[in-house]
Amino acid sequence: MSIRSAMWFLPVAVLLSFPAVAANTMPSPAPSTREISITEAREIAIDHGMVWIEDIERHGGRWELGGVDSNGAEIAIDVSVSDGKVLRIIRDEPNLDIPSR
Repeated sequence: MSIRSAMWFLPVAVLLSFPAVAANTMPSPAPSTREISITEAREIAIDHGMVWIEDIERHGGRWELGGVDSNGAEIAIDVSVSDGKVLRIIRDEPNLDIPSR
C-alpha cells in the first residue's frame, strides 16, 4: 500500500465510523405522551368481559368503567390512562333474575 492510498483511506474510514459513534451518544427518545381515549377504554373493558357499559369516568390517571358482564354480574374495571393496562377488575355475584341469552 502506498502512502498516497493510505492517506486517502484514513479520512474515509474516520467519516464512515462517525454515524456509529453518533448513534451511541444520541439521547433516547422521550416516552410517549399519548393517552388512552375513552373509546379505547371501552374496547379494553369489552375485551375483559363487560357486555353492557353503564358509566365511564376518568379520575386522574385511570378510566373507571362500570357495567354488567355476560352472566348478569355487575363488573367494575379500572384502566390506566397512560398505557391501557387493566389495573383492577371487580365482579359481583350474577343477577339470576336476568334471563340468559
